Amino acid sequence: MKKKRSSFFLWCSVPWFILAALALAGCVSTPEEKAADMVLKNGHVYTMDANGTKAEALAVTDGIIVFVGSNADAEAYVGPGTEVWDLKGMMVLPGMIETHLHPPGTADADLFSISLFDVMSDLDAMLETIQSFVEEHPDLDMYFGSGFSTGAFTGMEVSLGPKKERLDAISPDKPIFLVSYDGHIGWINSAGLDYLGITKDTPDPAGGRIERDPATGEPWGAMKEAAAGLMPVQELSLEQQIEAMELFQERMHGWGYTGIQNMSGRENLEALAALESEGKLKLRVRSAVSLDPEADLEEEFALLEESRDKYTSPLNTVGVAKFFAD
Repeated sequence: MKKKRSSFFLWCSVPWFILAALALAGCVSTPEEKAADMVLKNGHVYTMDANGTKAEALAVTDGIIVFVGSNADAEAYVGPGTEVWDLKGMMVLPGMIETHLHPPGTADADLFSISLFDVMSDLDAMLETIQSFVEEHPDLDMYFGSGFSTGAFTGMEVSLGPKKERLDAISPDKPIFLVSYDGHIGWINSAGLDYLGITKDTPDPAGGRIERDPATGEPWGAMKEAAAGLMPVQELSLEQQIEAMELFQERMHGWGYTGIQNMSGRENLEALAALESEGKLKLRVRSAVSLDPEADLEEEFALLEESRDKYTSPLNTVGVAKFFAD
């Protein structure tokens, strides 16, 4: 069976083994062909071509798939130094593409701040995690984190959001700024409210809501939608951003993804470029750059074109404009 060269990506279901960035190449089975670096056999290889062709084996040389076909024909590519994987009936399929992601996902929180994603359904566990981070980082002036869920709360906190007093008990003097797992709600303590100058008289921002205590009118501790945008964002060094992006990439490969649509845009373009310059970027990343419809649109489009023209490599491109119409 012969295949034309294409830009197809494959993911192999060998435990956490990713065939990332391997272009599907033509099958060549001549006797003089050098032994492949790797051969996968005894599998169900889904080529996803127009005919729905399936195969048993494939061979890889210098990062290129040079053969797709039967187990018998694959033996021509096995030499003394060839790494041979017996798939034992497991599946090989094209690498998946995630069409809406905000890299580095939870990696930056897991590495550099309070990460609540693994305990979001357990209020006591969330509070313990916050407490532990604060105690382990007494040198920080303020604390950032993400991953909480209002589903872990009861009573008025289900509708209003988590209240500031829970965080006040952990850090009465230093601000704590937490963002929910979906990015729509902020949770802030009294020190954080003071830092931002938010009082009972502070008006809600357009498109957002500062929740307030129904009895006193004082800020409750939950900041919703655009109000959450009033909270400061943790500043990470370029080195930290690159480290988080590497962890994100490792996780995506582990789940079988070889390409993504990056919806964070300008926030991580520099880190992606740095990762690529070091030869460590293995995902295909297409980024969306946010536009502000209320800003000077000529300037906004100029920034978009600048990013489009700057990032043009096969692994790192900008080609989408993102904006909110509501």
